[in-house]
Amino acid sequence: MNTGSNAAALQLMISALLAILLDWLPGLRTWWHPLEENQKKVYMSVLLFLSLIGLAFSECYLNGVCPEVWTDYILELAGVYLAGLAVNQGAHAVTKPSQAQVEARTK
Repeated sequence: MNTGSNAAALQLMISALLAILLDWLPGLRTWWHPLEENQKKVYMSVLLFLSLIGLAFSECYLNGVCPEVWTDYILELAGVYLAGLAVNQGAHAVTKPSQAQVEARTK
C-alpha cells in the first residue's frame, strides 16, 4: 500500500462513507444514534481498522502486491489508519443530521 495506491484512497472513501451511512441510513441510524459517544468511538475505530486490514490483505494476497519491507508497510498502514479516522470524523462533522432531523425521523 504505497502512498499513492488505490487501496489507501479506497480506505479514505470507506472512512467517509461509513460516517455518512451510520448517520443517515435508517436501519443503521436507529442502532447507531442511541449508543454512547465512547461506544461509537470504539466501534468506529474497530470498523476502520478491520476495513484497512481487509484492504491490505486483498492487496497483498489477492492481488499479489506484497511489501518488500514489512516495517515500512506497517508504518504506512498506521498513517492511512490515522488519516482514515480524520476523514471519518470530518465527514461526520459536516454531514451529521441536526437534532431536529433525528427527532423527525424517529416519529
